[in-house]
Amino acid sequence: MDDIIFEHVVEVMEQLSGERALIYANDLIELNPDDPDAFQLRGYIFIRMEEWDKALVDYSHAIDLDPKCTLAYFRRSETYYDLGLYEASAADASKAILLDPGLGAGHFQRAMCFARLSRDAEAESELARATDLGYADDSHRKMIQECSELGDSYISKYGKFP
Repeated sequence: MDDIIFEHVVEVMEQLSGERALIYANDLIELNPDDPDAFQLRGYIFIRMEEWDKALVDYSHAIDLDPKCTLAYFRRSETYYDLGLYEASAADASKAILLDPGLGAGHFQRAMCFARLSRDAEAESELARATDLGYADDSHRKMIQECSELGDSYISKYGKFP
């Protein structure tokens, strides 16, 4: 799907209710079963509907259809992060960065994961890279610090993340 068309479709879908947007996304997949963007779009709708497992399936299918699909890796990374699967999230963010080294959001995503995993030096390095790419600012730095503090306190109390 053309990038401009995809962005327009996403804008329209964001204005619809989850169920209505899902109907359109399913129609789009039926018309374009080999288009990774169609599956990414439905994955995004599932995220809005808080149906994480279905979103993971669609993002994974988009990757199967196009293993060089940076956005699918990035979105799946975000989903893993939301589920507390920080190692998986960092791995997908790394794949997105390999495909697009200038993806500041990918570096920030890895920084968040590393902070949650109490890998503070790596988190700081990724945050610096995101900043160099013009993505991160002081508010992002505060988020990383909060993640790191949560990671330390959670691990000391429970031994690991859920």
